[in-house]
Amino acid sequence: MSDGLTVDWAYSYCQAVTRKEAANFYYGIRLLPRERRAALCAVYALARRIDDIGDGDLPEAEKERRLAHERKQLDAISGVYDDPILDKDGKPVLDEKGQPKTKKAKLTEQVIGVGPAAS
Repeated sequence: MSDGLTVDWAYSYCQAVTRKEAANFYYGIRLLPRERRAALCAVYALARRIDDIGDGDLPEAEKERRLAHERKQLDAISGVYDDPILDKDGKPVLDEKGQPKTKKAKLTEQVIGVGPAAS
């Protein structure tokens, strides 16, 4: 991540996305321990971004371009990925130890499942 982005900021961003876009879901997880709540919000924020691309009003070619970009970013998870949903090590921000609970392949499948061929 760039100097201005931190893991704490990324978790806060993901929680804000979840609170705004899925208030009932956020309400339901609010009593979980902070680390688990943050992990679920990170997964939700990534899923939401991918789903918004697939369901949005963009032309199909632009959707395909953006989904390809998401796939490429997930494929590059071993490198540095400057993104509020993924941490400074390129791993999904999913638990308090910085270890992903969701396998990269599952995240990539999610992107593939949103594409125009999946509709």
